[in-house]
Amino acid sequence: LAGMANTFLLSQGRAIGKSLAEPDFADQARAILAEAARRGVDVLLPTDVIAARSL
Repeated sequence: LAGMANTFLLSQGRAIGKSLAEPDFADQARAILAEAARRGVDVLLPTDVIAARSL
């Protein structure tokens, strides 16, 4: 799910560094967030992350 969440974060102008995302879908993610807001639906996205070269 990280790649999906990162696309939504990217669509909001959040910095995601070199993390995986789908920039080609940023407009669609933005539209989904707008529709969710219009319907009063909360879309929960991560607010903090840990980045590492290996786990």
